[in-house]
Amino acid sequence: MTLTVVDLDSSHEWEYRAFCEGTPDLLIYYTWQFRSFLIDLLGCRSVYKVAVDQVGHIQGVLPLMEVEGRFGRVLNSLPFFGSNGGVVARSEAARTLLWRSYAEMLEKPDIASSTVIGNPLLGDPVCVPQDVTDKRIGQVTKLDLVGDPETMLMKKLDPTARRNIRRAQNAGVTVAVDNEALATLAAIHNENMTAVGGRVKPRAFFELLPKHFRPGTDWNLYVARHEQGVVACLLLLYSGNTVDYYIPGTRFEDRNIQPSALLIFRAMLDAHGRGCTVWNWGGTWLSQEGVLRFKRKWGAVDHPYTYYVKIQNPGLLQLDRKTLLDAYGYFYTVPFDRLKI
Repeated sequence: MTLTVVDLDSSHEWEYRAFCEGTPDLLIYYTWQFRSFLIDLLGCRSVYKVAVDQVGHIQGVLPLMEVEGRFGRVLNSLPFFGSNGGVVARSEAARTLLWRSYAEMLEKPDIASSTVIGNPLLGDPVCVPQDVTDKRIGQVTKLDLVGDPETMLMKKLDPTARRNIRRAQNAGVTVAVDNEALATLAAIHNENMTAVGGRVKPRAFFELLPKHFRPGTDWNLYVARHEQGVVACLLLLYSGNTVDYYIPGTRFEDRNIQPSALLIFRAMLDAHGRGCTVWNWGGTWLSQEGVLRFKRKWGAVDHPYTYYVKIQNPGLLQLDRKTLLDAYGYFYTVPFDRLKI
């Protein structure tokens, strides 16, 4: 089979969609919809690469975005809160060609840095250009619920998770899908992240989500209510047989009744019912032991993965965190613990 690497453009849309739909474990970050979403949200430029055979069928993909900044161009696969990327291919030949094409891109003198964020479902690749790495722990719960789903899911959970589900039920918490409640999710998310000093997702994220993704098909927003008020929300993203736990949020004053536990339990059962077999909890820093323990209580198994960072402009390491964030927004530039300032 003869393979060629080309730039992805609009002429490849349906072939690209077919490739993604034919790859069941593919995360939503690889999809055409997510590509369009990032362009709209971040104002970045797509430099995706695809390996095509002699009749034009896609045999491998490398999702890749580019942004111009004060200190040169930055490439990410992919940007925005650690969206997973890297090569997905149907053959070793396609995989090798795509990584070779990526390495050739990095030879251009105006590139400041480039980062590939590994895919926890695929394991670490072996041939990514890199100067430094940054580690994360991905976590996955298998929704292999043979027999009665509710009983089998309960068996997967730690006793504390089961108790928290019952506490929410006994308190009268109710859970339903409400895809009109994105503004409420945004408010709770802002409150939660501000309280812990975390980075808040921009308002445009919540405004653009329904423009690029289909409610009920690509995403659902689960809402927990208690005494007529919303006490917690959970945004899920779907792709193939995978569901991503994307944005959770609970009002601080209602945490004692554990509404998030019932939200997750109901959402897991529904995901199983629609054919999902993989619940992806997303990445966690190695230092966040409390978060890692929480996810393990829900049957999560650790899948470590790596950020592969190639620093072309060493002057980036002489800058401070704020300068880099101001210059490159939601693109990863360098590990902040490597900064000299």
